[in-house]
Amino acid sequence: MNKTLIAMAVAGVMAAPMAAQADATVYGKIHVSIDSGDTGLNNDLPPNKASGLFWQSNSSRVGVKGSEDLGGGLTAVWQFESNASFGSGSTSFGGRNSYLGLKGGWGEVRGGKHDTPFKGTGRKFDLFGDQVGDTRNLIQRLGSSISAFGGESWDNRPDNVVAYMTPTFGGGFKIFAAYVMDDATEDSTGLSIEGSWKSGNWLAALAYETHDQDSTAGPGSTSSSDGMRAGLQWSPGAWKLNAFYQTIADSDGLQGFDGDAYGLGAAYKMGKNVFKAQAFATSNDFGGVTTDVDATMFAVGWDYNFSKRTTAYIAYAQTSNDANVYYCADAGGHGAEVCGQAEQIEPANTETGDPAVVSFGMIHKF
Repeated sequence: MNKTLIAMAVAGVMAAPMAAQADATVYGKIHVSIDSGDTGLNNDLPPNKASGLFWQSNSSRVGVKGSEDLGGGLTAVWQFESNASFGSGSTSFGGRNSYLGLKGGWGEVRGGKHDTPFKGTGRKFDLFGDQVGDTRNLIQRLGSSISAFGGESWDNRPDNVVAYMTPTFGGGFKIFAAYVMDDATEDSTGLSIEGSWKSGNWLAALAYETHDQDSTAGPGSTSSSDGMRAGLQWSPGAWKLNAFYQTIADSDGLQGFDGDAYGLGAAYKMGKNVFKAQAFATSNDFGGVTTDVDATMFAVGWDYNFSKRTTAYIAYAQTSNDANVYYCADAGGHGAEVCGQAEQIEPANTETGDPAVVSFGMIHKF
């Protein structure tokens, strides 16, 4: 009898920490690829390289998340997610969505580092997310970091976010709102909100974001920059059809520094295969510079789903740039090695070109 009681006590002691950890889930995604690309630029004299073959780790990640029932219909939720490097890129501890929150029948509130709702709208309508041809090549900034028109980012994951998400209501509607709190630097606050609707084969989303700006920046400056995104998706049978539109006003607080972007995409699933294509274009007005500041990007790809967790793919993307801008073809959530080569070749934006990349990749989720 005593032996039985002792055994039960030992089992209870061992089970207690296991029960405490039962709500924690380790998860992640390994996304790697081999890319062959060309910047489209001519200055390939050493040490510059206009083309190359690259191993990429593309927004690979590892995280842990969990929840605790607090009673009374209230639940504590948390997540801690980090960038992970699998042969290239960088590892940042807690560099991705990491937060603590509460949820109940009234919705969910989160606080911490988090993607903005505006960014989330863009992700919903991208068939090449984290691959070459990612729509962020064109929609993230009005121009790119190697263009004379770099612009502020419109796909952000701020450190100091307080966010609220409603439950689904009215037959498929949701609202996601986030406020970026002050971090004691200029131009640091902002508001982002998305309304979405999903019913049957239809998905629609509309988002608005505003960034506070330094109104003393000088003549022609404004107190805010504003953006709007809208997307529509129809998924009849084996098809997925996307349409997307974005407009940005007074980016970086510069009056008249405006731009639009729009695109279409289509994917067809046949067994374990998914064939897909999308095309995006810009229509910019950079403070009165109205000519030769646009780009068009197209991407085609084939995904093969070995299972729900493991996918192999081949994708090709090319961006055609006007004379005064350089948008990338492999940036966004992808490794952006070709774009990085372009930054080295033309840091002063003395030349433009049409980058093109083919990518052979594999994704495993756990």
